[in-house]
Amino acid sequence: MEERCQKMAEKLAELEGQLAASKKENKELKEKGKDREEVGRIDLDDIDSEEIKLRADALDGKNNKKTKQR
Repeated sequence: MEERCQKMAEKLAELEGQLAASKKENKELKEKGKDREEVGRIDLDDIDSEEIKLRADALDGKNNKKTKQR
């Protein structure tokens, strides 16, 4: 039981560290005039569903239509 409590305490400390780092990053992004959600996000309204599927397949490492055509 004590071992389990120790592991939970270590995990809590790790998560608190991640939270602090995330808050710091959010603050830096806001100072630069950007919101976390704006950074690295693709606007899905600008691309069609076929392109979304191609991007997803490429991320999954699957062959997509462009690769098969070659």
